[in-house]
Formats: sequence, structure tokens, C-alpha cells
Amino acid sequence: MPKNRLAEEDRQTVAADVAEVPNQVWSWDITYLSSTVKGQYYYLYLVRDIYSGKGVAWEMHECESGEHTAKGPYSESSALLALQYCTLIVVSRLRWYNHEHLHNGIRYVTPADRHAGKDADLLLNRD
Repeated sequence: MPKNRLAEEDRQTVAADVAEVPNQVWSWDITYLSSTVKGQYYYLYLVRDIYSGKGVAWEMHECESGEHTAKGPYSESSALLALQYCTLIVVSRLRWYNHEHLHNGIRYVTPADRHAGKDADLLLNRD
């Protein structure tokens, strides 16, 4: 038997993207947000609950590693205003996504309702 095939058969399959209850499996993604300062971007690290789709945590950094400060042709005050602007956008969008957005992947309930276990009652009471 080829060495690669043996290694494949010995691997355990982990269904990391399947969850039966909230807070069982989380996933994360990175996206960048343009700021109000031309050429300046922030990296948004978003943590989502796999079961409900709810955004459960987030961080924003000036560089993808989160360890270095970005250097750019902008003043400290304009960079601070740009960061505050991006923070307001993220908070507003996450509030909308978690509490108002009817998500098709979870039968058109909000991620917050599914996360709180309210989805079963909501689905039963639909006409």
C-alpha cells in the first residue's frame, strides 16, 4: 500500500464545522475595512458561533498579525478618528446581523434567537 494512502486511512475526520448547540464550535475570519483615511485599512477579526451564526467576538487591528503598528502618511488624530469610525461601523453591522438579519442558513431566524434557543418556538409559531 502506498505510504500516502496509509496516512490518509489513519487520519481521524473531525467535523469542526458542525455544532449541535451554541458555543460548541466557533470559527473565525479576517477581513479588511477601509477607513476614512485614504490608503489606511484595519483588519477585522470576527469570531462566529457555528451553530447559530452569531458573531460572538471581534477585534480590529492595524495590521493582519495584530502585533505591529501600521505606518502611513496620516496624522495621529486622523488615524484615531478613522479607527473610531470603523469601530462604529463594525458594532452597528454586528448588532444588525445578530439581532435583525433573518439568516437563510438557519431557517430565517436571527442568529441571536437561534443562539438563545428561541428558534424552535419561533418556527412553530410561523404561519
